[in-house]
Amino acid sequence: MTEILGQFGRPGRAARRRHRQFVAAGVLQGRRPDLQGGGLRRSAGGWQGLAALRRGREGWAFDERILGSGPFVEQLLHSLAPAPTGSKAAAATTFPVVLAACAAAWGVTAAELGGGSQRRVVAQARAAASYVGVAECGLPIAHVARALGVSPPVVRMGLVRGPALLRAQGLSVATLVAGKKRKVS
Repeated sequence: MTEILGQFGRPGRAARRRHRQFVAAGVLQGRRPDLQGGGLRRSAGGWQGLAALRRGREGWAFDERILGSGPFVEQLLHSLAPAPTGSKAAAATTFPVVLAACAAAWGVTAAELGGGSQRRVVAQARAAASYVGVAECGLPIAHVARALGVSPPVVRMGLVRGPALLRAQGLSVATLVAGKKRKVS
């Protein structure tokens, strides 16, 4: 609530009063068609356009919370989409190179990375590889998890830990993707 009140000034009585006035003014506007949800359905051209996407409800349900016109929804979805990093096929062929480079950088074997070892050094190399595979190469978490022989939550933890582990080893993503174990100076 503090964050919301912050939009109306320093949190306090004055901000609460301005917030109440803002809400009351909105209520007086009544129902507005441009603020009634159905984002992707509307931006895709109705149900026919949505059917053309060949997705079930799971493909658009998250989007129903976006309020606004179709162009606004499209703009928002575009701004939130991850930057393209190349084709999935190219990323999938790059990932074994990343695994080998991570294994070499941490002094373990590639087989250990995919073997489910719980040794600390293997877990660190695996976390770094998870981060590079998902965040930088754009691979799905499930793909990386299968390649590493771990569950998706382990890969998600790697997304959090990976950048710091790479920095601690003095490695850059570019060197790992290129298959080099050279450290950044």
